[in-house]
Amino acid sequence: MLVRAWEKYKVLSEWTNNENFPPGRINNVDLIFHTVKSEHHPRLEIMVNGIKTQEIEFKVELSLLIHAITLKLQDGRIKEISAGNCRGELKVWCEECLIIDRKTRTIEFFQPVSLEKDVP
Repeated sequence: MLVRAWEKYKVLSEWTNNENFPPGRINNVDLIFHTVKSEHHPRLEIMVNGIKTQEIEFKVELSLLIHAITLKLQDGRIKEISAGNCRGELKVWCEECLIIDRKTRTIEFFQPVSLEKDVP
């Protein structure tokens, strides 16, 4: 746990470098990011008079992209904390052909919290 906290501190300390991140510029930094994926292989059987004549295989990929904690940084200081957001994706192939490629809208978990005093 301490190692992960130290790694996050290292990432945040890089944002204090004015050469790479000019003063006044607002940057969003994801502290925790997860992707949950699921793959399925349903089949469609075509029957004629009770006899299977053909089978078509599909590949279905579902993904959920979760940004659990996001910080808004400016001038090397934390200005805002957000509980994050998530977005879903769906891809469906028939044989080798991609037939569906959809993304959901981004859903915000909670309203961001603006900090009265910047956190260094």
